[in-house]
Amino acid sequence: VNIKTSTKSFMIASYQRTQFTAIKFTITFPEGYPDHSLIIDINSDKIIPPGLKKKLEHDLAADLPLGHHQQVITVITRLVQFIDH
Repeated sequence: VNIKTSTKSFMIASYQRTQFTAIKFTITFPEGYPDHSLIIDINSDKIIPPGLKKKLEHDLAADLPLGHHQQVITVITRLVQFIDH
């Protein structure tokens, strides 16, 4: 995982498994984080179809335990696992 930009408000990163399998994603830290869920946006319609992309974004945010700073690591791990399998 390559972190491109990171601020208090958001993080932009990418993951490339092969030359043809890569995703870029943004994790936004809402006001009140970590007591509010992260906002996850995946920017790769070629690798992940739009319907599956929305479901993955929703499921990633919904499954995160609130008040837990491991949320970012959990999101990144799940995205990498999704792309690798």
